[in-house]
Amino acid sequence: MLLSASLFTLTVAIVGVSVDGYPDWANEKRFGKFQDAWTSIGQDPSVIYYLARTDYKDDVGSWGEGFKCVAVRETNKNDEEKSVMSHFFYKNKQTPEGEVNEVTEKVTAIKEYGYQDVYNAIQYHLQNGNTLNDTLVFSDGVSCDLFQVPYANSGAGGFELWVNGANIRNIPKYCDFLFKYFSKKEEEFTIYNEDDCKDVVEKVNASKEPHA
Repeated sequence: MLLSASLFTLTVAIVGVSVDGYPDWANEKRFGKFQDAWTSIGQDPSVIYYLARTDYKDDVGSWGEGFKCVAVRETNKNDEEKSVMSHFFYKNKQTPEGEVNEVTEKVTAIKEYGYQDVYNAIQYHLQNGNTLNDTLVFSDGVSCDLFQVPYANSGAGGFELWVNGANIRNIPKYCDFLFKYFSKKEEEFTIYNEDDCKDVVEKVNASKEPHA
């Protein structure tokens, strides 16, 4: 997969221009096979992903200000409507010491940037009735996902690097490289820190699979 990730990045760099005003990487013909959002979210409930890094510090959706230690488990997979229930565990500035926040949201795979066949984005259905869309820049379907978050940084946009729990202690170098390459921001935020997130990991491991 390292070779595939390297070729993906090299090809984007060579292209150098946007298609129909879209980002260079939003090209279904060239990169669609790396951007299958349904495969990304349609994981077995036993698989946990952790938000490893972002280039923004506050979330306008559910995680709040200064969010950290974000983990997600996907359940209730619906192949027909390409949706799952995402159960998030997280902490933020308002979280009392020793506690872990939880929220469950429906997430649906959708198409963005004019894609015809590949479901290259996800839509969060927030508990307040609003929706937020994130576009998948790259996924190997196993180790890491890189998402574009257009509403981050006060609408300027940002990126998220999600990593499989099996790899969170030793994030594959190509995953880190892709995050840094596409973000291009000097400031980045480490969302998962092993010492800070022990209580979240324990909560995730102890939790039963949630119901919708």
